[in-house]
Amino acid sequence: MKKIWLLLLIVASCHATFAQKQSIDELRRVFDYDQNASLDIKEVGVINRNGVRIHDITYASPKSGRVTAYLVVPAEKGRFAAVVYFKTVVSLDAINYVAHAAPTPLLFQFARFERYFNEASMRRYAATASEPKQVLWYDTGHELNDLEPLIDRAKCLQRYIGFGPIAPILLRSLEQAPQVVLKDIDGRTVRLSDYKGKVVLINFWATWCPPCRAEMPDLVRLQREHANHGLQIIGITYPPERKDRVQRFARSIKVNYPIILGTREIRARFSSEETLPLTVVIDRDGKVSDIISGILLREEFDEKIKPLLMQKER
Repeated sequence: MKKIWLLLLIVASCHATFAQKQSIDELRRVFDYDQNASLDIKEVGVINRNGVRIHDITYASPKSGRVTAYLVVPAEKGRFAAVVYFKTVVSLDAINYVAHAAPTPLLFQFARFERYFNEASMRRYAATASEPKQVLWYDTGHELNDLEPLIDRAKCLQRYIGFGPIAPILLRSLEQAPQVVLKDIDGRTVRLSDYKGKVVLINFWATWCPPCRAEMPDLVRLQREHANHGLQIIGITYPPERKDRVQRFARSIKVNYPIILGTREIRARFSSEETLPLTVVIDRDGKVSDIISGILLREEFDEKIKPLLMQKER
C-alpha cells in the first residue's frame, strides 16, 4: 500500500512539475524580448536639488518606444553611488529569476492599457514571484511614464535601498514643463522658457494624421483670437516627417504659430501616450496643467484653457 501511495505521489509531483514548466514556458513566450538590444540611453538634461544630482534621461524599451527615467546620484557618501541604468539588457531569465529572488524585494508595476501583454499573463508573472513583493496597477500605457508610477518607484528606492526621500524632488521637477530649445521649420530658435507668463499649448501632430490635419485650422483660429490674452500655440510634428511636406501643409492653411520637426525623444519628455493629436497645456507659471488626447474640442478649450487665460486679466 505504501508503494502505491509513493507511486501516486511521484506521479502527482511529476504532473505538477510539468504543469509548472508549461506555465513558465508560456510566460517566457509572452514576455520574450531581444536581450542583445541596446537601451540607447540619451541624456536630456541635469538638475541639482537638495544635494542630489538628477539626470533626466530616456532609453529604448526592448518592446519598442522610448521610456523616460531619472538617474539619481546622491552627493553624500554611502553604500550606493547612484541608481544605475545599464546600457544593454543583461542576459537574465526573468521568468525563472522572480520565483527565486527572495529575500530580495520585488516591485511589479503593470499598465492596465498595456499593448504588448494581456492582464492574465501579467498576473501569472507576478504570482510566480517570491515574497516579499509589491504588485501595483496603473491606468496608463506600456512605458509607465506617468507621475504615480515614478513616485512609487522613488518610494521603493527610499524604503529598500536607503536613499533619502526622492519623491518630493521628482514631484517638484515633474510639475514644471521640460525646458526645451528647438528650431522651427524656418530655422528660428524656439525656447519654451521664452513663453513663461503665457498659456502655452504644445500640439503634437503629423501630416499623415487625418484628425491632426482637421484640427489645425481651429488652432490657427484660436491663436488669432486669443493671442492678445496670452495664448501661444507651438506645433511639434511626430516622426516620420519630411520638412518640405510639413512646410507645404503649414503654408496651405496659413499657420500663425511656430512649427517644429519633432522626435520621439521630445514627445517622450512630455507624455508617454501615443495618441495623435495630443495637446500639452502649460500655465503661466510654466507648469503642465493638463494633457488633452485627441482633437481639442471647443468645450475643452472653454473648460480647461480659458480659465488659465483669464487669470492675468482679473
